[in-house]
Amino acid sequence: MRNLHFSVQHASDDEIRFGCWYSAYMPPRNLVFNSKVMTILSHTVKSTDLYDGVEEWKLNLDDALGLNETDCQPYFMIGYID
Repeated sequence: MRNLHFSVQHASDDEIRFGCWYSAYMPPRNLVFNSKVMTILSHTVKSTDLYDGVEEWKLNLDDALGLNETDCQPYFMIGYID
């Protein structure tokens, strides 16, 4: 039996509902390096410490695109980190 110690959230409810997102998105992936888990989901990549669940860093892949209101698409929730 697994015990859940923390969860990794890639976007808040407000970001999902009101954010501006590009139409392309990344499939979910998990990579573990030196007691850190790097998770990739939809529009973000982030690193989380596996010991305490603290976010080390987060990269929004859509930030550098310079999207305007006509480019915005809904957030696609295509999976979750289990």
